[in-house]
Amino acid sequence: MSDCKPNCQNNRPPPQPPPASPTSAPAKSNKDYFKFPQFTRDNYLIWQSKIQSFLKVKKLIKCVQEPIPKDAPESVLDQYMEAACIIGGHVTDEVYNHKNIDNPHTIWHKLNKKYTSTLALEIYQAWCKWEDVWYNHNMYRYITGMKAVLAKFAAMGLDMLPKILSCAIIGKITQKHPALTSFFVGASVSTMLVKKVHSPNRRPVEEHAV
Repeated sequence: MSDCKPNCQNNRPPPQPPPASPTSAPAKSNKDYFKFPQFTRDNYLIWQSKIQSFLKVKKLIKCVQEPIPKDAPESVLDQYMEAACIIGGHVTDEVYNHKNIDNPHTIWHKLNKKYTSTLALEIYQAWCKWEDVWYNHNMYRYITGMKAVLAKFAAMGLDMLPKILSCAIIGKITQKHPALTSFFVGASVSTMLVKKVHSPNRRPVEEHAV
C-alpha cells in the first residue's frame, strides 16, 4: 500500500495552465478609451482632436465621416458600433443623451453642429478675460490671473505661442509702467515671466521684483 501512493502521484498528468480569459485582450485594448477627457461643453476642441486621432489609429475615422452604408455586412456594423461606443463613452449624459448610440456619424455631426457654432463665442469670452488681466503693482496677482485665462484657453484646445505670450506680458506691464521698458530688453527676463506663468503655483513672486 505504501508503494502505491507515490506511483499514483507519478502517473498523474502534469498540471495544465489555466485557459486564458477571452476578454483579457479586449480589456487591455479598451484601456486606451479611458485616456480621453470627458466632453463637458468647455473642452470641445481638445476633445474632438483626441477622439479623431484615436479613431484614425483604430481605422474607424470613416465611421464619423460617412453614414452607415446600406446593407452593410456585420463586420462593418461592428466597426460603427465600436466607434459609437468610443464617442458615447466620452460624452456626459448632460451633453448628449445617446439616443443614436449605434450611429457614430449622427452623434459626431450633431455635436459638431451644436458646439462649433458656440465655439467662437467661448473664445471671445475667454479673450475678454485675457484683456481684463492687467499688472497693477502686484506681480503674483497678475501671474495668477494670467494662469487662469491660459487654463481656459488650454481647456478649449487653444495654445498661445511663447513669443506672443511674452510680448503680451511685457506690453501689459510696460503700458502701466513705461519706465520698465528697458528692463525687458534682455530675453532672459521675458523668458522667466513666460516660464512663471506656465509653471505650477509655487511661492508668490515678490511684488517688488518688477
